[in-house]
Amino acid sequence: MVMQRKTRVRIKGQESGWAITDAGLRLMKWLALVLMVADHINKYLFNWQYPVIFAVGRVSMPLFALVLAHHLARMHALPLERMQALLKRLLVFGLLACPVYIGLGRTGPYLNGVLPLNILLSFFVAVLGMYWWRCGLAIGQLAAVGLCLAGGYFIEYGWVVLLIIYAGTIFFREPSFANIGLLIGAVATLQWVNGNAWALMVFPVLWFAANLKRDVSLPSAKLFFYGFYPLHLLMLWGVKLWLLG
Repeated sequence: MVMQRKTRVRIKGQESGWAITDAGLRLMKWLALVLMVADHINKYLFNWQYPVIFAVGRVSMPLFALVLAHHLARMHALPLERMQALLKRLLVFGLLACPVYIGLGRTGPYLNGVLPLNILLSFFVAVLGMYWWRCGLAIGQLAAVGLCLAGGYFIEYGWVVLLIIYAGTIFFREPSFANIGLLIGAVATLQWVNGNAWALMVFPVLWFAANLKRDVSLPSAKLFFYGFYPLHLLMLWGVKLWLLG
């Protein structure tokens, strides 16, 4: 089981809970990126023509979400200001992606006009809600609850992505059978969005990344993943317009 092989690290004197090595996190991010690109090509250029690609593509978002949750769990023992840089990156690149994301057209059965907002802004809402909650003030925590309740309507994957990120953060901070059950249940709710349960395949990947004993020759490329999202959408939009023209 995952909990039996957990490792614990300390950040500034505090335990950060269940930790994945940097090599494991890099593996998760690069795999998520490859699956995302394949899924978007299938979606935007081939109109969901290949069901196998659609199925494995369902693993991409929860992989990215769990990497983010792992970072948030690490940040819990650090000053609140450390979350501000993450919020800025998500907001800037999420806004940059908006024109091409909208221009590519319908992305799911719940899209109406320009909604939902893209996944980077979904992650922004999740992190902002946690940021306000960590402020410790009653007004901030009330605002965090209100943001999550209202914001879930406007973002890609809705309230489900918020649930996965928060459940993941709880598990990485406090590993237990109850919390891994909460996380599995959160990922399982993606079936309401995807129409299938392929997202649960994220857990074998998570187990493999957590038990990775050796480094992998993959660049960390921290800012690359943020910039790649709007850039690859722009490229797909250009190809789509070329094919239609």
